[in-house]
Amino acid sequence: MTRRLPKTTWLVLVAVVVVGGCRARGPKQASPLDRGPAVGEFVAPVGYADRALEAAGGLEAWKIARKLEFDCVVTIYEPDGSFYLTEHHYEIYPWSNSIRISAREPLGSFAWQLSHGKYEVLEGAGIADVSPLHGSYRDFAEAILAVVTAPVRLCDESLLFVQERTAVKMQGLWYYPIERICPDEQVTPNGGRPKVPQGAGVPAPSARRYAWPRVILYQNRDNSLVDTLWFADVDKGRFFVVRGYDYDEPRGKAVLVPTRVEIFRTDARAVPKELLARVDVN
Repeated sequence: MTRRLPKTTWLVLVAVVVVGGCRARGPKQASPLDRGPAVGEFVAPVGYADRALEAAGGLEAWKIARKLEFDCVVTIYEPDGSFYLTEHHYEIYPWSNSIRISAREPLGSFAWQLSHGKYEVLEGAGIADVSPLHGSYRDFAEAILAVVTAPVRLCDESLLFVQERTAVKMQGLWYYPIERICPDEQVTPNGGRPKVPQGAGVPAPSARRYAWPRVILYQNRDNSLVDTLWFADVDKGRFFVVRGYDYDEPRGKAVLVPTRVEIFRTDARAVPKELLARVDVN
């Protein structure tokens, strides 16, 4: 279903979130992405990571939240001031750092996946894809995946994180920035990033793919939620921020996810400039 509306129309992404198995009839075939830590075998790192998990429902709840599903109506801003509405289905695998998105467009069905930084089109391509997201599917998938699974990402031993001790103010709230460092780099006191020796939990640089050289997660100083992430590619002049609001339990489940999401294009200082998409979850 697709139609265009005037810019005065509210931008909405209405989704029903289900934690657990898929909805297909008949025997259920487990996805290789549907996995997580065994109970009692994983302990969150002490500090910002365990606080983020606790704020979003707790580690034990996230251990069993191995798959999140969203049935959505997506509305996207276009440069000419109109809106584009379409239907999406999301499958999010927090512990596999993966998301699959399927869409029904006027000329066909489309599906794409982002898994451990690797992006691939699973179904549909070419001129049949009339969505304004065409060409930006990876960025859109990364934004949704990042804001929903932020507490789990902070526990990813294949990544390095550096938290600033000084809080910054954003839209009237105070946050501690946490910078994600690619596995072949680390931050030194003078701001440089020398090579990190390969060791336990640190894969070779070629083992992962990073579309965004710089990612900063912002942890709310008051409630410890990581509800804002900024993606920056200075060399290409590309920047966007994704923000989550009004966290709640989807259908009574114990984990907390944002019930509203906004994605903005920003400037090089992370100041929001243009609203690209808005998400409201029922």
